[in-house]
Amino acid sequence: MNKTIEIQPALQPDFTAVATTNDICNGDATGVIQLTATDNGILPLSYTINPDPNGVGTITTNSFTNLPANTYTIT
Repeated sequence: MNKTIEIQPALQPDFTAVATTNDICNGDATGVIQLTATDNGILPLSYTINPDPNGVGTITTNSFTNLPANTYTIT
């Protein structure tokens, strides 16, 4: 008797990013980007932001906070 079993590749890490709070006043740093990871069995994911105005480097939590108005790239 033979049985064929296929092992599937892991899902690629993925996430969505949404600006949930914009700056209220010019010059404030009150912006928030909320992250939601796709569960690929390897959580938590690590995220970096560029530019990094707060010098936080890499995070494993689900949000970047205290952001001034700008355009950011999350990886």
